Amino acid sequence: TIKRKKKAQREYNDAIRQGHGAYLLEQDEKSQDNFIINVGALPPGKECHIHISYVSELNLVQNGSSIRCVVPTTIAPRYNPDKGGIGSPAGTTSKYIQTAPYTIEFRCRVEKANISRVSSTSHPIQIDLSQENVYVIEFAQQNTHLDRDILLDIELASNHSNTIVAVEQGAVMASFIPTKEDCQRAMNNMKTTNEFIPLQWLEQYSPEEGRTRQIFLLTDGEISNVNEVLDLCRSMATSTRIFSFGLGYSPSRSLVKGLARATNGCFVFIPPKTSVDVYVGEQLQKALQLSITNVQVEWNLGSNIMSAPTKIPPIYANDRLIVYALTNDPMILFNHDSNVKLHTDKNPIGEAKIDCIPNVSTDGTIARLAAKALILELQHSKLSSSMKQNNSGSLQSRFQEYNPSLTPATTIDEKEIIKKSIIELSLKYQILSPYTAFIGVEKRDLCDELCESTVSMDVCSAIAAPLVPTDELESLSVQELQELEQELQELEAAEFGMQCSLPSLPKSSCDFPTNTSPEQFSNAKSEYETWPTGDQNIVRYLINKQKFDGLWDLDESDLQHLAGKSWKNVSSSYDKQVLISAIVIITFETRFAAMLTMWHGVVEKARQRLLDLLGNDAKQLESLLKDIRQHCESYFRLLELEHWAS
Repeated sequence: TIKRKKKAQREYNDAIRQGHGAYLLEQDEKSQDNFIINVGALPPGKECHIHISYVSELNLVQNGSSIRCVVPTTIAPRYNPDKGGIGSPAGTTSKYIQTAPYTIEFRCRVEKANISRVSSTSHPIQIDLSQENVYVIEFAQQNTHLDRDILLDIELASNHSNTIVAVEQGAVMASFIPTKEDCQRAMNNMKTTNEFIPLQWLEQYSPEEGRTRQIFLLTDGEISNVNEVLDLCRSMATSTRIFSFGLGYSPSRSLVKGLARATNGCFVFIPPKTSVDVYVGEQLQKALQLSITNVQVEWNLGSNIMSAPTKIPPIYANDRLIVYALTNDPMILFNHDSNVKLHTDKNPIGEAKIDCIPNVSTDGTIARLAAKALILELQHSKLSSSMKQNNSGSLQSRFQEYNPSLTPATTIDEKEIIKKSIIELSLKYQILSPYTAFIGVEKRDLCDELCESTVSMDVCSAIAAPLVPTDELESLSVQELQELEQELQELEAAEFGMQCSLPSLPKSSCDFPTNTSPEQFSNAKSEYETWPTGDQNIVRYLINKQKFDGLWDLDESDLQHLAGKSWKNVSSSYDKQVLISAIVIITFETRFAAMLTMWHGVVEKARQRLLDLLGNDAKQLESLLKDIRQHCESYFRLLELEHWAS
């Protein structure tokens, strides 16, 4: 059963002292992606099997084309500022180790509906296709160690539309994926201003409603004081959005997600040994989008409901939004008139209807997800802290003793109210929270000889850190940071109409050993002297070839690789660089459309430059691009056929 944490801990300790068996499952309050299981008074020679069930929303990645399932398996050593070094996780006595004597087995069932492909970037897998309705995925190798998180990418045959996903007694789940047109329609009537807003103290003045500043934060998440960091970011939530990147083998998901949730930003995790430009492009594209705020959900279900979350986060085009409804009416009826609408004050964004009357489930899964959404909202809510700024006297330090102390208006009572609400939700819906714990006591006959000598231990007395040599792991972390910094700067330079700057990575800030020699860097530099192979490498090659003014100046060989024909003798009234740049744009938009997040910024910059050169004649630009597209179409179709044949 689940109880308040202090009460559960007391019962656990009392049971051990009395010689009974006791089992405790907790969530760490400081770093909420750490869970602790204690097994107490296990008789000598006996085994204990622990079964944990959890339900979670899976992340939509790659611009909405894939679902990513992540199974965390390790806890990376985390810096504890209170101790000035690495501390044991979650306040336990556990020690970090490089290897563990145990291995992991993995078995996953994925429903086949709307699934085109399943793959893993973390482990070799094998897929059983023989079952009618599900794919069964297992590791292709035996004796797999817990040295990295398990990543499973599930590619969708088509993007989900707005729909009521699931229904159970007292709870409903609806999913929205607004299109770019939906968002634009909602933005058309939003209030804008041409007035210049002067820069002022950020603590005193927030941006105009609906406007935000963006921060890109790169982290391996290996700290223990997650709550302190989130509280700091939460205080800026009214004026700042953080786009967080989780790097490394096992970043703190609580931190990376919390940074984004607390500030209405977005998060992304970059698996080790993968190219970062796709992820950076996706986040940068979101940062440059106008997000829709002040969104409301209208449930037309014929019953009074509570919506979760109560405040809808900012909405981006092609991003998924999941909302829940909780009701105390178990007899709620669903028919074809039942629907859920998403809108701003005046403008509709989307509507989810029931295509067929759903089966009503009774397992409580949707209710638990809804309750978890409410708990997360409470955890990341901004406390109404305020400081009296007026009539505060002199700010010079020697006068401070004459001034009344400035204390936040927020009191401990407000935090206690939030804590109490979280506990109530946790107990009602039987889900774990930082302030509750699952406790189980196994009553034993105290006369039993097996209980004469009891043993108390932590099940996980040694925490498996990522199974990578220390020097390689440290070197990889630096490489990822430098590579990510480079991609951010390249994409930043490619965007037009934006002024922002990124601090360069200090050369002295990373004194990690590295095995990369100057010769290796030289080889990397000359890697694309010949035409690259693979779609992503071709896209990167073209991005790097773009000049500062936004145009391309490719040679005849490059053009032939791009469009499948010689352009040397093509007569055109256009300047050579204009023609070449138009060819590159059409290549991106037609041949590499699936990689939009990688090239979006450079194409927008090139289009703007071409428009300037053509005297802002949009019709002339579209006519040029149309002609180029017609010339290249047959070659692109041939490449597509060759791709599918292979």
